Amino acid sequence: HFLRLQVTAVVDCKSTHCEQSIWHPKGCSSRSCTKNYGPDIEQDVQIVEGLCWPCTYAQ
Repeated sequence: HFLRLQVTAVVDCKSTHCEQSIWHPKGCSSRSCTKNYGPDIEQDVQIVEGLCWPCTYAQ
């Protein structure tokens, strides 16, 4: 039940109030803007048979 994931991309949140978005104005000097990212796009790297180590130690 354990998957190792790799983040392959981060989705733009498309907010004009987010400094990380391409929609944010370049010359904006507002201090109320946030630094949010959208959801991650993940890719399965490895599937491990059995329980992950936290579940193994919890037994």
